Amino acid sequence: AAADGHDLWIAQSASALARELEEDAPCPVCGSTEHPNPAPAADGEITREQVAALDQARDRAEAALRDAQARHQDLVRRIAQLNEVAGAPTPTLETERDRAAELVATLEALSPQIADIEAALAQERSRLDGLTDALTRAREGAASLASTLQERESALSGALARVEAERSGFASLTERAAHLDECAHRTAALAGACADWDNARAAHAQAQRSLADALEEQGLQADSWRSFLLPLPRLEALEARVEAHDKELFAAREALASERLTRAASAPTPHVEALTEASRRADEDAASAARASGILEQHCAQLDAARTSLEQALDALTRAREQAGPIRRLADIAAASGPENLASTPLAAWVLIARLEDVLAAANPRLERISSGRYQLVAVSDDGTSSRKSGLGLAIVDHDTDAVRSPRTLSGGETFYTSLALALGLADVVTAEAGGVELRTMFIDEGFGSLDSHTLALVMEQLQALRCAGRTVGVISHVEEMATQIADQIQVRPLPEGGSTLQVRA
Repeated sequence: AAADGHDLWIAQSASALARELEEDAPCPVCGSTEHPNPAPAADGEITREQVAALDQARDRAEAALRDAQARHQDLVRRIAQLNEVAGAPTPTLETERDRAAELVATLEALSPQIADIEAALAQERSRLDGLTDALTRAREGAASLASTLQERESALSGALARVEAERSGFASLTERAAHLDECAHRTAALAGACADWDNARAAHAQAQRSLADALEEQGLQADSWRSFLLPLPRLEALEARVEAHDKELFAAREALASERLTRAASAPTPHVEALTEASRRADEDAASAARASGILEQHCAQLDAARTSLEQALDALTRAREQAGPIRRLADIAAASGPENLASTPLAAWVLIARLEDVLAAANPRLERISSGRYQLVAVSDDGTSSRKSGLGLAIVDHDTDAVRSPRTLSGGETFYTSLALALGLADVVTAEAGGVELRTMFIDEGFGSLDSHTLALVMEQLQALRCAGRTVGVISHVEEMATQIADQIQVRPLPEGGSTLQVRA
């Protein structure tokens, strides 16, 4: 078409030059100022601008052809890669996808059981922690009771040892106390006898002195008193009695001077009631320790039962995980969360990637017409957004700079008509794949104010084409220039007293 346009324009160059001739102006060919027979205009005349437009259309068509060829090669490579990854042709992959879906459903059915087991396991662990804390506290209490019991047993043993030492071979403390009382009485009697002996000796000495004085007063000789002596047998008997008395006195003094009697005499009287009370408290502590030991044994039995229950729950969880292992692996492959998915693309994303290609194929012709062949949308695996993990990224091919740009670098107007082209392409794909269901009515809200007049005209041309194809397109805008191009309008007018009114123009 571009070559035909060039030929037609060259053929019509004479009539084009004739249109540019002016009176008294030289002809650009012959230089004459008179033009008696200018070439007539031919039917279907073509202008230079139309030739340029045809050239641009030819360039765009050639670029589209090259792009389509490149996309074809890319699709061939992608299909080969998918077949290599899947290990089977596309029908087999679809079968595996259905099987994976069934396995995912089975995994979802098992998930509540796994969740229940994990919840029960967490509950048993919490209970085990509580029982462990209780056991620790009980052991600490038992240790404290054992320490207290040991101290009291030591005190009791010391008291019993002291009692045994004080008893010293007696049958009981009462018998020892009676013996000590008897010893005290005997000691008192001996002390009295010693005092009597001392008194008797003093009296004897006094008697000797009195005798000497009496003899002297009577004028008797000192030895004359012997006549007054008792007979020898009587004297021996008296001496024997005195000697026996001296021996008893010495023995009594020795007994009084013995360390054992001295300690017994100085020791306080044993408190039998206090020792009995200490023995009773020790018995009570021993009984309390026995009860605590019983409680500890009961806690240990409960802990053993809890441990058995926990081990059973862990075994059940292990079996469930082993059973769910293949299903989890397939689910990880489908969700792109495992190492087996080399492209890190979920199964659902593979389906959406094909649909995205269809949407772009339908949207790009409109985008190219609106942008005068400058922009084209392509799918990329990573566009710097959250879609990079799904392989659903978008990029803009700028044919003016031969660069691939991010959609975020577009201006407001460029973003608007790019989004419009995508929306229209999506509507075309839905209409083509929804079993005859058509999106016959569309509304576009604002965005036109960011377009220049030339781009606005191109956008209106696309919307008019949709209208001619039988679709109803509603436009919501404040741009006055659009109001002059749209015949059927519903205008919203504000009222002076407040509110607004609708005015329909058809």
